Amino acid sequence: MWTWIAGGSPVPESPTDFEIFGNINEIKLKWVNPARNIDSTPMDDFSGINLYRDSAWVTTFSRTSADTGKVDSAVYTPVAPGYYYWQISTLDNEMPVNESEYSNEYRTPLAVTFADNFSRLNEPDATYWIQEKVTIDERAVDPPSPPRTLNLNGTGIPVGNDILESYPFDLSEQAGTGLKFAYLYQPEGSGDPPLSTDSLILRFKNDAGEWVLIKSYGGTPLTDFQQEIFDMDSLSSGMSYFFHNTFQIQFSTTGRIHPILSRADWFVDNVYFGISAPAIGSSSDTLNFDSTAVGTPEELVLNIHSIGLEDLTVSEVISSNNLFTVDTTSFTLSRSTHLDVKVIYSPTQVGTDLARLDFVSNDPNKDTLSVVLMGTAVPSTHIFSTTGLPQQFLLSQNYPNPFNPVTNIHYELPRGSDVKLAVYNLLGQKVRTLVNGWRAAGRYDVEWQGDNDSGMAVSSGIYLYRIETTDFQKTMKLMLLK
Repeated sequence: MWTWIAGGSPVPESPTDFEIFGNINEIKLKWVNPARNIDSTPMDDFSGINLYRDSAWVTTFSRTSADTGKVDSAVYTPVAPGYYYWQISTLDNEMPVNESEYSNEYRTPLAVTFADNFSRLNEPDATYWIQEKVTIDERAVDPPSPPRTLNLNGTGIPVGNDILESYPFDLSEQAGTGLKFAYLYQPEGSGDPPLSTDSLILRFKNDAGEWVLIKSYGGTPLTDFQQEIFDMDSLSSGMSYFFHNTFQIQFSTTGRIHPILSRADWFVDNVYFGISAPAIGSSSDTLNFDSTAVGTPEELVLNIHSIGLEDLTVSEVISSNNLFTVDTTSFTLSRSTHLDVKVIYSPTQVGTDLARLDFVSNDPNKDTLSVVLMGTAVPSTHIFSTTGLPQQFLLSQNYPNPFNPVTNIHYELPRGSDVKLAVYNLLGQKVRTLVNGWRAAGRYDVEWQGDNDSGMAVSSGIYLYRIETTDFQKTMKLMLLK
């Protein structure tokens, strides 16, 4: 409820026509300054605009009464680049200051060049995508970026109605730059074939807020992945245009009721948005060598993907730790191809080893792809016995490590004891108590689901886990990745 004051309300109206341009490194704000207070009386004491990031104040743009009613703008560089929600408000020069309600809200735009090879399992990256009934799995056949692809295969009646929608891109300065939108698609894979009455649909949002149909595919049985490339400058956008600051992409499916098939699989991979250029991706951003015996090297495979529209050249592969080596130091991949790179861990002593593997390439937007390597070395003769009582106290490296969402911690007691097993942050503050009480001699496995004692999920990072018994204490590290 408003409080009315003689001579008019002191509360100014909110700025109008608020918009955001730019990207995570720098944003440009545009708006129209108000000319009146909320009761429509003239505002003659305008003093500035407050900027809010995720509802928290970050800065004030000073103005004067001469700026009342004008189209205005400002540039802001976030101290920590990222995707945020932005709003502004009006200030006057009274004491105390009167502030308007917040304006409408805008998210930091996505920037081109953009590439996604859908390497995460289960759900698309929520930094870039809004989804409904969409998943990432390994059901495609010979995908261009193995092992995973996007799968639009929503179940239910009718089948379909899957939606994958990007957050807005700022294309306001991209007209005439040769901007391309590309992806590969496949029906069925190793799943269920779409019927001829099913469809995979691509739409773009124009500046009028309308979804414009760009391409529609009728269902067919399994085929190889097919490449699609669209020249943005030549596409029709109806009565409006695509080169604006709230452009969006949408993949969706339509379906049917079928007495046998519960779903229809459509796969999409290597989404690329930018000018023709190389782009690099990988099957994972972390490789974990768990319980590797000293003196017995272990080998894992990392798949490197060429997801751009030009040949990808990796000129150098660099390991920061010589305990981790690779079977290649340079290679070239044509568009939408991939290469298995063998990574070998050769520990020389018991413990945990960390490294970073850098792929230096001609990708103009990410010239170095970095992959985290973690190795846990155990004695060459160390075997967990499954019979008889343990001969010594033991706390093992958690498995898997890094982990998401659940990890297992193994410990052994040669005799009964009070046991406390807990997880701590790097400040030494207890996060989660896993065991607290008497345990008989034996072998035990305990799960930690990345939560605290209140059941709330904790953030990604390195944590400590510690066991304390009457005669034994040990602390080890683990890593939670989300």
